[in-house]
Amino acid sequence: MTKTTKKIILGSVTMFTAIAAPIATVISCGDKKSDIRKKGSSSFLNTEARAKYAKDIAIIKNADNDSNPIIDNDKVNIVSLGDSVAAGYTQLDGKDHRGFMNSKKEISGISYGSYLARAFKKHNKLADFNNFAIGGSTTTTLRNQVDPSYKLDSSSEGLRDVIISKLVNPIPGEAKRFSTIQEKLKEANLITISIGANDILGHIKLGGLTISQILTQGIGNLKMTGGLSSLITYDKEKIKTSIQKANQNLMATIAKIKEINPTAKISIIGYPMPITQLASILKLVTDDEGKPVVEKILGAVDGIGRDIARRFKTIDFIDGYIQNAWDKNALELAPELVDIHPGARGYRKIASTILANWAQDKTILSKTGNEPFEKSFTKNRLKETYTPEINDLSNLSSTLSPEATKIESLAKPYKLVHFAAAIVPKIISVISDTNADKTTSTTKPAVSVYKSSKSKSSLDIKEVFSKITPFINSLFRSADIGLLSNDKKIVDGTRQDLEFIFALLAKKTKDMPLVGPMLRVIIENSIKINSPEKSSAEIMKDPVLNVFYDGFTTKASNHKKITHVNDDKFIKRGPADDYTK
Repeated sequence: MTKTTKKIILGSVTMFTAIAAPIATVISCGDKKSDIRKKGSSSFLNTEARAKYAKDIAIIKNADNDSNPIIDNDKVNIVSLGDSVAAGYTQLDGKDHRGFMNSKKEISGISYGSYLARAFKKHNKLADFNNFAIGGSTTTTLRNQVDPSYKLDSSSEGLRDVIISKLVNPIPGEAKRFSTIQEKLKEANLITISIGANDILGHIKLGGLTISQILTQGIGNLKMTGGLSSLITYDKEKIKTSIQKANQNLMATIAKIKEINPTAKISIIGYPMPITQLASILKLVTDDEGKPVVEKILGAVDGIGRDIARRFKTIDFIDGYIQNAWDKNALELAPELVDIHPGARGYRKIASTILANWAQDKTILSKTGNEPFEKSFTKNRLKETYTPEINDLSNLSSTLSPEATKIESLAKPYKLVHFAAAIVPKIISVISDTNADKTTSTTKPAVSVYKSSKSKSSLDIKEVFSKITPFINSLFRSADIGLLSNDKKIVDGTRQDLEFIFALLAKKTKDMPLVGPMLRVIIENSIKINSPEKSSAEIMKDPVLNVFYDGFTTKASNHKKITHVNDDKFIKRGPADDYTK
C-alpha cells in the first residue's frame, strides 16, 4: 500500500480542531447535518462487499425475524458490548464504570447500559444486566471477544492484552465475569453496542500525538510549531482501509452473535460529539465545501453501524448525539474539558435518548430535549410506558447515585475559562485575518470559519458568533463556577483570565463592531447565579472595563467608544498561571 501522508498548517481557533481536519478528504457527505450523520460510510454493502461477506449476511438474514419487535413483553436480559463509551469511561478518574447486576439485584456503574437496566428494573422487567465493554476496544478486539476462534494479528493481540489488563480495575473479579460472555450472550434478548471510534481516531495525530495519547498524557506534550499553529499528519489510505475493515469486523461480530442467539435484538448506539465543551467551535472547522468536518468524523464512525442497521429488521441504530441538548448543557453532560467521553449525566442522557427512540413517541422526544428520530433506524420496542424514567434521565437536576456523585465531584468546570484565555487571541486573529483563504501548493488552512454569503473575503461576524453561542454561554457559566469557588487561587485565577479576555476583546472590538453587543446580549441572558457581585457580568463593570460593558447598545453605532478603554494593564499581565491542576 502506498503511504499518503499530508501536512496541514493549522489556522485554527483552537488546537483541538486538528482532530477534524484529516478526515475531510476521506468521507463525503450531504448538505444537511442529518445527511452528514445518516450517510457516514455509505460504500459498504456494494456488490463486491456482498460477495465477500455473503456468509455473515446470510447468517444475520436467517435470524432476522422481527415479527415480535417488543423487548419488554417478558423480562429483559441486557448485554452491553463495545469500547469506552459503552463502558462508562470518564477522564475524571480514568476508569471504566461499566457496571453490572450483583447477586442482590443491585446495579452499579454509570454506563448508559447501567441506566437502561435501572429503568427496566423499576418496571420489574429486568432479568439480568452484564456489561462486557472495555475502554480501548476496536471492532477487531470486539470480534475476537465475541468469537475467540477469530485469530488476531500480533498488533491486535498486543492491544487485546492491554485491554484485558484493565478488567481488574476498578472492580476485582471482572476478569472472571468476562469469561462468561458466551453464556450471557446466549441468554440475552437485548444487546447494545458502541464501537468503531478507536478504529479511526488512532490514525489521526495532533502535534505528534494520537487522541488516546492526548487523553492519557494531557496537552502538555504536544509538539507545537508557531504557537497554536501546528503540523498534523494522517494517512488517507489507512483511514479508508480502517473504515472498510471496521465494517467487515462489525458485520462478522453481529453474525456471530446471531449464531449464538438468533432471537436477540441488537441496538447499535452512535457517539456523542467528542470534546463536547468545544463542540460549537469545532463545528466552525469546515472542508472545502463548507461542511463541518467534525460531523464528518462522527458520521464516518456512526456509519459503520448505521449501514448495517438500516438493512436488517432486528438491528437498530440510535444516534447518541442530540445536538441542542448537548451543546446547551456541555458542562453538565461532559464535565471534563479535554475528554471525548461524557460524564455521568451525559451517559444518563444517552440512556434517555435510547429509551425515547425505542418508545417512538415524538412528544417524549421533544419534551426531553431529544430531536426527532429520523437519524436513527429503530421501531417501537417498548410495551410499557417509560416516560418517568426518560424524564428523570434527561433531568440535569436529578439526584445521582453515590458512585456517580463521587466521580462528578472531580470535575473542574472552570477549566474552560482558563482554556479560553489562551485561545481568545487566536479567535480574534482568525476572525480578523482577511487572508485566511491563502494557500500554497503544499499547504492549506485546516480551518475555514463560516464566511458571509455576500463576500468571500470578509467574515460574517454575526454568523460566527451565532454559531459559537453555546460555547460563549458555557464559558461564562464556567467562569461563574470558578468565581464562586471557596479556593482563593481559583477565584483569583478565574478573575484574571476574565479580565484578560474582556480587555482583549474591548481593544479589538473596534475592528469587529458586533462582538461587544453580541457578548453583552449573551451574558445578560445567560448569567443566572445567586451572587451577582462575583459574577463574570459584574466583572465587566469594573471601572476600567465599564466602557466595554455600558458603552454598548445592541447596535454597533457606539463601538468607537471602546477605543478609549485603558485596558493595557490587563492585556500585558496576560492569562493567569494554571489554577486548574
